[in-house]
Amino acid sequence: MRYKFSVYFLYLFAISSALSISLTNIMIGILIIVFLLNIKKSLKKFPKDFLFFIFYYFWEIISNILNKTFSLKSLDNIFDKLPYSLASLLNVEKLDIEKFLKVLFTVNVFVIFHAILIMYFNFPFVRNLFENDHMIGYFGNHLQYAGYISLVLIISITLAIFHSSKYIITTLLLMVGLVLSYSRTYWISFIFVEIILLFLIRYTEENLSKKLLKGFFLVLLAIYFILPSVKDRIGESFIESYNGYSHLDLRINFWNACIDIVSKNPIYGVGEISGYLITYYEKGLVDNTSHCHNVYLTIFAEKGFIGFLIFISLSVYFMIKYFRIFIKSEDKLLASFSLSVFLGWIDLLISGFFESNFSTFAIWGFFSFWMGLVYQLYKKQKFNN
Repeated sequence: MRYKFSVYFLYLFAISSALSISLTNIMIGILIIVFLLNIKKSLKKFPKDFLFFIFYYFWEIISNILNKTFSLKSLDNIFDKLPYSLASLLNVEKLDIEKFLKVLFTVNVFVIFHAILIMYFNFPFVRNLFENDHMIGYFGNHLQYAGYISLVLIISITLAIFHSSKYIITTLLLMVGLVLSYSRTYWISFIFVEIILLFLIRYTEENLSKKLLKGFFLVLLAIYFILPSVKDRIGESFIESYNGYSHLDLRINFWNACIDIVSKNPIYGVGEISGYLITYYEKGLVDNTSHCHNVYLTIFAEKGFIGFLIFISLSVYFMIKYFRIFIKSEDKLLASFSLSVFLGWIDLLISGFFESNFSTFAIWGFFSFWMGLVYQLYKKQKFNN
């Protein structure tokens, strides 16, 4: 792919990931067309470990066929993971990726400021960026936005700590977006990410980085004590909200239901889980039939032990892969990029205990693209050396 086109594509993808799921779909479609038009060259650049995703979704199709729940939709579930392999087509350098991030951060900060003006100052808007006082940005609900913005925030905080202090302000502003999502799930996972960062920094001699991270922790504590709405949101976990159940009770009901469903077919799963959750919904035990609010139980129920094992294997593989790049890299920027991917996996796997997020396009359409960009840069630097 030509250099100028690659750079412009990067910038447009940064914008689309924050503002439009439809446009992001189109962007991925463009990469697929480029891949097919230059298939021989494309296959040479194709990351072989993308086969992990192919294997996972191939097993999903097999499981659906065995359960007689197969539909054409089963074929497109891999779509949001394709950017990991397709990003290798882009002809970009390290500086271009850093500019991509500047565009990404700028657009997301703009969305956060716009949302604040809408919510608190009655600023005119084309589309409301809140739903029930939870910030949803340009996504369907606050969990999709929270998952996406937590990943963008992790990239920023990693750069601030391990690369350049110029990302401090960006990190603080992106924190506001995560707080306004009022997603307890991603608050928890982000705190875990910060704890891991604290552990990693213990083995460095960069005192400024240690002070920065401690400062970010203090900001989070200040937000908790200053904003009553944050305390209230945490407290809601234990207050009755649906048929006499608290939010925490509902999660436990979902998990128990999923364990029951797993027992029906533990080897290759039951296929689509929605139909099985209807019984629990009609009894008033759960408040929807989408999934079990736990990525591990949902995958185990739908795809059985085999699908669950593939998911765990690919997750561990990619975490180790990017952590090793972080450890080996002498380039601080590449090290920061690869660490952000590792921490992004941690973020999604921790939040996965409370939310089924492996098939959320808003999250994976962006994150898989970021994974591919970082790996493409690593290969280029390794080849040049």
